[in-house]
Amino acid sequence: MAKRSRVEKKSNKPKLSDEAQGKVQEITNAVVPVGFSKQQRREVQQAIEKGLDKIRTETASKNRDRDKKHKKLKKQLANNDGNTATTEVPLNKTSISILPWLLLAATWLGIAAYLFLT
Repeated sequence: MAKRSRVEKKSNKPKLSDEAQGKVQEITNAVVPVGFSKQQRREVQQAIEKGLDKIRTETASKNRDRDKKHKKLKKQLANNDGNTATTEVPLNKTSISILPWLLLAATWLGIAAYLFLT
């Protein structure tokens, strides 16, 4: 395997857009004190570029994961469209309609007990 030169290694790195370069330049100017040398300034700028690149790759991977989950959910919904009746739990109407009558009876019993005791 042939060794690559320094120029070839640098050319494989993703380049920042002009807008991103401008933002990096602004951040560097705001952060770097006046007394820094050119080399120190360049190192700070490279660190900021690495940070931006890391943020960009992380957001890209999060977006990919979110899209995968979204596609998976869509596929599951498409498969379950015909089976919606089996997945939904039907409500038991008799238990719901009995509840108000039980509350009414308890109220009448409470009133009767109060009147009987007084």
